Amino acid sequence: MEKCPDILERIIKKHLELIRMFDYFNDSVKFLSLVQLILTTILFITILMSVQVYRDEYIMYLFFTTVQLELFFLSVFGELIKSESERIFSNLYQTTWYDLSFKDRKAILFMMTITSQPLGLKAAGLYEISLMGFVQILKASLTYSAVILTFTE
Repeated sequence: MEKCPDILERIIKKHLELIRMFDYFNDSVKFLSLVQLILTTILFITILMSVQVYRDEYIMYLFFTTVQLELFFLSVFGELIKSESERIFSNLYQTTWYDLSFKDRKAILFMMTITSQPLGLKAAGLYEISLMGFVQILKASLTYSAVILTFTE
């Protein structure tokens, strides 16, 4: 801190710039991610119904695994962003902020306030893309395909 007294100001500026860039990224892909989630869910339902009807067709299992992996990787990416942004808050808290000057403590507190709400990928700005969302899509797809198959038999 003595060698570079304005380091906290530069860190805050870089952090705010990172948040702004992430918001631009999220705004640019929110429609595409919503369309991808909807189409993937419809594809899950269709493939699950096909697997239940044509149990001996192994290509259906391959299709299901491929679609599942594609959504899984997107969900892992969203989960990674969320967990890393949550770690910023705890890392700031674990610093020796109490040994800093009053001005620097205020800067750390400001950064902690900013990072108290973690960043994350969102589909249409509403639905969070994470591993929990992946599991929910799988559960919903299984439920819908079971209901549709029950009514069609």
